[in-house]
Amino acid sequence: MTVRPRLRFLASSRANLFMTELMHLVALAARAAGLDARVVRDAWPAPERDLVCVAIPHETFPFLPQSPEGLARTVALCTEQPGTSFFAGSAAWADACGAAVDISPVGVLALREAGIPARHLQLG
Repeated sequence: MTVRPRLRFLASSRANLFMTELMHLVALAARAAGLDARVVRDAWPAPERDLVCVAIPHETFPFLPQSPEGLARTVALCTEQPGTSFFAGSAAWADACGAAVDISPVGVLALREAGIPARHLQLG
């Protein structure tokens, strides 16, 4: 039997509201696809075997303390444009995460060029 992961989208009350809304919409799409997906604010959920976290690195990690174990079970959802300081910061966090996706094909290429095996997450 295949275990389906439960997704917890991490959001910070100190983050950009647009990015928090994006997390809610991606969680909604995951639920529509049949997954157990919820947004969790201002805290890391307790580690469990089938639990995967999703976070927008520059919007979440500065406000939530992390552990290597927590990052290893987290997917970095990257949203920033290559060439900006926000992208560089997100890429550094994404490199520490268990996986990375980017909403832009250009961002995916830049992450891959930095040695991060990112995949594209098509919105809409």
